[in-house]
Amino acid sequence: MTIAQAAKQYRLKRQDSLAFPGVYPFSVTVDMGTHLHRLAVIIFFTFVGVRILGSGEVYAADGGGFNVPRVNDDFTKVKEAPAPKASNSSGGWWEDVKKWVYENIGGGSDEKTPEHTSIIDAASKVKADSESWTFWDAVWTKTFGGDDYMHEYKSDWVKANKVVILEAAKKYDIPPELLAGVAYIEVGGSPLAEDDVAFMCRSMFICSGNKDKTSFGYMSIQVETAAKALGYDYSKLSNNQRAEIIDSLKDPKQSIFIAAKVLSDWRDHDFPGVKGSELTVEQIEMLGARYNAGPNVKGGNEFESGPGGSYGKYISGRINDLRQMLK
Repeated sequence: MTIAQAAKQYRLKRQDSLAFPGVYPFSVTVDMGTHLHRLAVIIFFTFVGVRILGSGEVYAADGGGFNVPRVNDDFTKVKEAPAPKASNSSGGWWEDVKKWVYENIGGGSDEKTPEHTSIIDAASKVKADSESWTFWDAVWTKTFGGDDYMHEYKSDWVKANKVVILEAAKKYDIPPELLAGVAYIEVGGSPLAEDDVAFMCRSMFICSGNKDKTSFGYMSIQVETAAKALGYDYSKLSNNQRAEIIDSLKDPKQSIFIAAKVLSDWRDHDFPGVKGSELTVEQIEMLGARYNAGPNVKGGNEFESGPGGSYGKYISGRINDLRQMLK
């Protein structure tokens, strides 16, 4: 048994309820000296945060890359605060002041939009049991496991969440293969904990960039993108509402529904009146590219070489595989 096979066996033991075996074979020749050196380098860069500083700003937003190995080989993402309102409470002016400070400087309103509430409710009604992607999975992929380990995890994750994917696609009238393709690309890669570190770093102005451009969760959706898709007025987004959105993005099932809403919004923008079942392969490619690169996607002859182009092409090139995963 190779080390990679041992890792596979360990990973599958952690997901006893996952009924879908991987489809990618393992074949790894182990050079312990080389791998130990690579392991040390990976751990060093992870903790120092070299990759963290750029984490979370490439998916379902204004541009960037994505986490599928060898994709290019396989196929040739301050308004003025309002004055405190008069209160009818018996707490007096001091209570009013404290309330105003909390709502406008502290946490603020925690009221959810109807769309957000609808997604939380829909996600609670479907069952899925997918395996988490940990720091050690990321390290293993970069050292011993390689692309095979990554691809097997991606395949297992989509299969384990197929009911959620199908329900979310139905709710927002998009092709399930498109949503499954986005999930396949996005899951895995960097440890999810990097999202929190990047967000805190930007929140404290230690790192450059808008904190709401940080992507969260398995579907790698930026906070700002999710807020708009969920119907929030982004210019008035409170800290409590932001926290609620991040919680939803971290929830695997809710994040799938939010991703479906993002794709649906782009479908309505680019192809108004076209039903999900009527989308052509080219239109599916465009929506995949939009998820990855947003408004930066180029059309015509520049599509494939432009932002998000290879992302969309990757999905269309695996349509049949994705359909099999959803059966």
